[in-house]
Amino acid sequence: MRPRFSVLTRALGAVHFLAGIQAGVAELTIRASAFQQIWLLVLAVGYLIVGLGIWGEFVWAWWTGVALAGVVVVMRPTGLSLIWLAVLVGFAVSGVQGWRDGARKR
Repeated sequence: MRPRFSVLTRALGAVHFLAGIQAGVAELTIRASAFQQIWLLVLAVGYLIVGLGIWGEFVWAWWTGVALAGVVVVMRPTGLSLIWLAVLVGFAVSGVQGWRDGARKR
């Protein structure tokens, strides 16, 4: 399935990119153990790559973004997960739009 890459999808990519920047800033400013520092660095790089990949309209990045948003919603039942739940709904809308576009082409 190929999602529709539109303004909505680019906004989802921007959310992932901003999450990567936030994780990078946290990695640089928070005093934590070496393990936590490495984990924040991995998160920062991962979210930045996914955000740029979605912006570049790569399908693998779209699917990875769906997985990341789903993991955040499941693993983090706080107010922050509502934002990521909205991101997950945005991915669903993008996927349905792409599915409908593909059905029209056939």
